[in-house]
Amino acid sequence: MLHRATTLLAALLACISLAAQPKDEYVQPHFKVGQTIRYNYRFTCDSHNPQTGLPIKPSASSLAMFWPIRYWTYMTGVMPEDTIETEALLTVREATPHTYTMGLRLTRICNLIGKLDADGLLFYKICEKFFSEHEILLTFSSEMTNCMPIRITETMSQFADALWDWRNSDPELAESMKKFPDKEELRKDLCDSEIAGGVITFILHLSCPTLDTLPQIYGLTYTMGHRESERKTDGDNPTTIRWTQDASTDSRGNLLLTYATDYTLPSTNFFDYEDEEETDSGTGRHDKPAEALPVPIHTQTSTAFSPDGWMTHYENTTVIAHPNAAITLNETITGQIVRP
Repeated sequence: MLHRATTLLAALLACISLAAQPKDEYVQPHFKVGQTIRYNYRFTCDSHNPQTGLPIKPSASSLAMFWPIRYWTYMTGVMPEDTIETEALLTVREATPHTYTMGLRLTRICNLIGKLDADGLLFYKICEKFFSEHEILLTFSSEMTNCMPIRITETMSQFADALWDWRNSDPELAESMKKFPDKEELRKDLCDSEIAGGVITFILHLSCPTLDTLPQIYGLTYTMGHRESERKTDGDNPTTIRWTQDASTDSRGNLLLTYATDYTLPSTNFFDYEDEEETDSGTGRHDKPAEALPVPIHTQTSTAFSPDGWMTHYENTTVIAHPNAAITLNETITGQIVRP
């Protein structure tokens, strides 16, 4: 699966810098069959020129190491200035000492369907209808640090059946599917293990960023109380990384974790952008500066877990104080247990 390299940079740096220290703990899930949680995902990027106050549009490539959902950009044209929202339901279907099997229902795939072309919009409508009514089965490790889809050929066989049923009742869909192979040929293609795996992976990346984030969050360690550290990096552009962690429980037994990291990156690492300011060429395009200026980066991650280990809140905020661009990226996941 496509991984977000640095959305959780603060916490990952923390794990590296403190790996040798004692008393690190992991969240220990204790889920029960039948439990269901609804996850709402939201991503925003606010950016402006601090000198002029004008809004800017940083390119997705220039913010690659901070941009958590690059797959959206490639497939739908979504850009950093867009707000992205999705929703999904996870239900525990089986629990063993080593794994959890969960059903994933995609109740809201994409809030930006206006950016899709006709074929993309058709694909969106089909996927939203099918995967809001049918589950994708997933196997998680007991620690929730690994996840993989299972029974994918069975799912795609059901998809082919449903697609053909809708084709017979929807003239618009029938017209669009004239170039498709017949039902059995379509089923054969979709149920090929490589094709089925690719389709399911594509849908999961496109429609459920939460699923990429969960294993990373559960993979983080913590120690109750307050911790902090500072270390220097080597290389052509050395920097000092300052890190803090706070862990506590509230009156209801929920585990609350906060990580914060401060460091700098050279400005030549990123980025170009566009704004409304006139330039010599009149294009409004600004290329990255040749001089390597230190750019302060502040990242803060807060998470909350229920007493039985469900992640009920996650928020990651990255603030980039570039001389010509003040950028704040915010990724939020809210979990609501709808069937305890």
